[in-house]
Amino acid sequence: MQLLIFLPLACLLVRWSRLPTLVPVHFTSESADYYADKRTLFIYVLLPGLIYYTAPYLDTENRRRSLIRGVALFLSFVLSVSILAAAA
Repeated sequence: MQLLIFLPLACLLVRWSRLPTLVPVHFTSESADYYADKRTLFIYVLLPGLIYYTAPYLDTENRRRSLIRGVALFLSFVLSVSILAAAA
């Protein structure tokens, strides 16, 4: 399960050469309204791991730890699909 957290990073490294120099990072209902350099994606793909591994410190009473980790896994999946779609 923990390996899924690194899936976006693997997708990014595998598809790096096929990504455009500028990638959309913010969207409105009509279209993308903010673009960033593709190197910015490294920050995005590290966020799920940061959330996943800091969950014990975010919820010291262990009430929502699994929910926090579930959100990190979902974010990891969404980022992976987005990277693969952008590099298609």
